[in-house]
Amino acid sequence: MSQLPFTEVRDLAPLMRMGIDQGDATVEVRVAVLTATSASQVPLNFIGEQLMRLPPLGLPDPSAGGQPLLPEIERAPALALLLTRIRSIQPNFALSAAVAPTVVEICRRLDGMPLALELAAVRFALLSADQVLQRLEHRFRFLGSGTSGRAQRHRNLQVLLDWSFALLSHEERRLLGWLSVFVQGWSIEAMLPLAGFLGCDPEALIEVLGGLVDKSLVSILPGMDPPRYHLLESVREYALEQLRCAREEQRARDAHLDCVVKLARATHQDILGGRMQERLTQLLYELGNIGSAVEYATGSGRLRGFALDIAGSLTLYIRARGQLDWTLRWCRLALTGSEGLDTAERARALLCLGISAVHMRSAHEPPEPLLLEAIRLARRHEDFWTEACACGYYALWEVNEQRLAGATGNLAVTRRLAEQLNDDVLRGLAGLAEGWLHLAKGNGTAAAATLRAVRDLGEDQHQRHFIRVYLALTLIGLQEWTAAARELSEAMGVAIEQGNVRGAAGCVEAYGYLAVAVGLHRDGARFLGAARAVRERTEIPLFNFWLPHHRAAHAAARAALGPGEYASCLQTGAAMREEDSANEAYAALRSFDAAARS
Repeated sequence: MSQLPFTEVRDLAPLMRMGIDQGDATVEVRVAVLTATSASQVPLNFIGEQLMRLPPLGLPDPSAGGQPLLPEIERAPALALLLTRIRSIQPNFALSAAVAPTVVEICRRLDGMPLALELAAVRFALLSADQVLQRLEHRFRFLGSGTSGRAQRHRNLQVLLDWSFALLSHEERRLLGWLSVFVQGWSIEAMLPLAGFLGCDPEALIEVLGGLVDKSLVSILPGMDPPRYHLLESVREYALEQLRCAREEQRARDAHLDCVVKLARATHQDILGGRMQERLTQLLYELGNIGSAVEYATGSGRLRGFALDIAGSLTLYIRARGQLDWTLRWCRLALTGSEGLDTAERARALLCLGISAVHMRSAHEPPEPLLLEAIRLARRHEDFWTEACACGYYALWEVNEQRLAGATGNLAVTRRLAEQLNDDVLRGLAGLAEGWLHLAKGNGTAAAATLRAVRDLGEDQHQRHFIRVYLALTLIGLQEWTAAARELSEAMGVAIEQGNVRGAAGCVEAYGYLAVAVGLHRDGARFLGAARAVRERTEIPLFNFWLPHHRAAHAAARAALGPGEYASCLQTGAAMREEDSANEAYAALRSFDAAARS
C-alpha cells in the first residue's frame, strides 16, 4: 500500500480555507481529507482523520474442521484474487482437488498481500502451481511484472519494499531488522528486552514500534489482548536481509535468545504461581520463536546452556499441553553434545525429556537413565525442586515397572523435599506416586483416600487433572460410578480448557470403561474406539493400572453387543473428530453426575 504523495495533500489547502470561510463546505473538506488519506501508508494527522487498517486478504478457514470443499476455497478472498488474475492469463485454469493445497500454500506464503498475489499470478503463464511455490524461496527476484500502467514501485516486490524502507528513520530501519528474527510475531513483553541491546529505553522502543505500525510495515494481530505484532513473511525476509547487510544478525539473534530464555523462565514461575491458563494461551503463539531460539543456541557451543535452560524451564508448560513431540525435538536438540556439561540447566532439560519419555510410548530414550542423571546433577547443584520432581516421576516409573521398594525410597525423597520447600505441587506429585503404590498393592480404598487428599494441591492445573483421572480409575475399580463420573468431569473440563488432546483422550477412554460398567455398551464401545484412535496417533502408553479396566471393558462390550456390532461401534468412534468425542463425553459425564444428584 503506497504513501500518498505530499502534493495531493497540499492541494486540499484551498478547500480547507473555503470550509473555514463558508462553514458548510467543512463537511466536504473532511470527506476529501478522509478520501485522500484512505490510500496512505501513514496517518496524516488531520483533524477528523479516521484510520482503517486493511488486513491481508483472507485464506480458507483451517479451524472449520476437515478439508474445505473447492467452492469454499475459491471464495476465500486471497484465493479469489489469485484465481481471477491467473484466469486473465490462462482462461482455462481450473482449481482441482490435487492443485488446491498448493495454491492455498502460495497464498499463505505471500500473506494474502494483493500485490504479491498479482505478481505471482503472472508466473502461471509459464509455470505450474508447484513450480511457482518452489520459486517463492527467491521471491524478490521471482515476483516481478512488466505490465504497463503500474507505478514503477508496483512492478517488483523488491523495489516496493526498497521504496518503503527508504521512508523509515534510522531507528525504525534498525528495529525492523532486529524484529525480523522473531519467527512467529512478538508481544510487547517479549520485545522490551531488545531495548538494552539497542541502547535505548523501553518507552523509546515502543515509540519506534508505533512508527512501524503507522507505516504498515508491522501488523497487529486482530482480537488479541494484550496486542501481538508480526511481520508479513515478505517483509520479514526483506528486513532480515537488511539486518545481514548491516552485520547485526548475530547480535539480534543473541537478543532474541535472551528474550526467549526470560519468557521460558517466567512461564515456569507463573505456572507455579497459578497463571497456567494465561501462559498456555500465550505460548501457543511462541512455538516458532522457541524452536528458532533453541536451534540458534545449539548451533553455537557458547550458547548451548541457554538451549538447555529453555527446555528445562518449559517442562510444566509442555506437560500441560501434552504436545510431547515438541519436547522430544527441543530437548534432544538441546541435549545433543551436552554430555560434558555438569550444570543445573542440563539437569532440568533431562527432567523434561525424562517426563516426556514416561508419557510417550515410542520414545527412543528410556526414562530411567534420563531421570537418574537429572537427580544426580540436581543434587550436585542443590536444585531441590528439580531433584524432587525427578524423584517423583522416577517413583511413578518404578511402580509401573513393579519395582515397589525403589519407588518407596524415591517417593520419600520427593515428600521430604516438598515439605522442605513448602511446595504443594511437589506434595501433589508425592501423593500421586503414593496412590500408584497403593494400586500396585491392590489396595484401592487406600489409593482413593490418598488421591482425594492431594487432588486440589498446588496451582499446576494439569497435575490436578492427572490425579483426578487416576482417582476416577480407582473409583471405577471400587464400583463407585457416580463419584468416578464426577472426577472425570472435572478432569475433562481442565483438559478441554488447556487444549490437551492426550488428557482429554484419557478421560474419554475412562468414560468408556464407566459406560460399559453401567450397561451403556454401545456408547462405551464408541468412546473406546474414539480414545484408541487418539492414543495410537499421539502414542499414549497404557500404564499397568489401566490394563485390567481396558481388557474388562472391551470384553464386556464384545459379549453384550456381539462381534459385529462391537466392531462397528469401535469404528464409528474412531471416525469421530477429537473435539466431538471429548465434548460428547464431557456432556455425558456432567449429565451422569446430575442424574445421580437428582
